[in-house]
Amino acid sequence: MNTSPPPSVGGGGLSLARIPPGDYTLGVTTPSAAAAAKYVLAGVWLTHGLLCKTLGAVPRHRRIVARVVGERAAGPMTLAVGAGEIVLAVWIWSGREARLCAAAQTLMLASMNFFELRLAYDLLLAPLAMVAANAAFIGLAWYWALAGTP
Repeated sequence: MNTSPPPSVGGGGLSLARIPPGDYTLGVTTPSAAAAAKYVLAGVWLTHGLLCKTLGAVPRHRRIVARVVGERAAGPMTLAVGAGEIVLAVWIWSGREARLCAAAQTLMLASMNFFELRLAYDLLLAPLAMVAANAAFIGLAWYWALAGTP
């Protein structure tokens, strides 16, 4: 039986003989699933908050808000919702109070979905797919919160 250590992988000195537990692909450490969830969640909130709402890259978002609060308040309210989404992204990145953060995400998405489906259904690109995607997104938020924040 050969007892010599196996060769390193990728020249980085990682020995295949003693790999600590975790998520791995061919012996190379990958980020944990919770850490990946954290960056996906924060990235989605930041993208929607900053680009779609605050910078107005997707005008349809403002039209949806206008259906809920009226045309006069749509601009400021869209900015407020965008700011709230950016705050959620920063909160997720911070890793503080992850369960409370997941609850806030759940409340925010459920509220938005409720009003969008009731008052702006015709402006939604794919209402059923949106609900399914948001349910999966909330599942990811709770996975991240309960898995322990990296």
